[in-house]
Amino acid sequence: TYAIGDIHGCLKKLEELLKLINFVASRDQLWLVGDLIGRGKDSLATLRFIKSLPNTVIVLGNHDLHLLALQYNIKWRTSFPALTEIFTAPDYPELLYWLRQQPLLHHDAKLGYTMVHAGFPPQWDLTTAQACANQVATLLRDEKKHVRFLHNMYGNKPNLWQDSLRGIARHRFTVNALTRM
Repeated sequence: TYAIGDIHGCLKKLEELLKLINFVASRDQLWLVGDLIGRGKDSLATLRFIKSLPNTVIVLGNHDLHLLALQYNIKWRTSFPALTEIFTAPDYPELLYWLRQQPLLHHDAKLGYTMVHAGFPPQWDLTTAQACANQVATLLRDEKKHVRFLHNMYGNKPNLWQDSLRGIARHRFTVNALTRM
């Protein structure tokens, strides 16, 4: 099992790294720690490549969530030229749908590891982190609710966990903790 973080659309570097570690997709498991897209020039090709890999576990990072939000905020797209090609690709709806199916947290009890993009607050135990991550993942996977959630996902408040948080405040805190810390 190999874990790699923050690929940011740098497909050639990812391929070089996989070659360096003698990665065999049919034998090895790959954990990708979010931010699949972003700063590099090959975000579209990177998404297509990762989507094609078997035995791959992905958690979403803040850049991945931002890409999903950009789908509904056309005016922002010009501010992110490296991502523009994704929205002009014929398979972009399929790619973004696939991305929405990915979790924010992965726990492997057998290996004894938990993977998130950023971290989780000290007030959370694993059970709380999993529950909060699953709530957001359920919203992202919902054909109607994901749009509203993505529109309301941004913001730095609340910035302190409270068990009483509900609705968008709870979900926003979860996203901020798991993907931005």
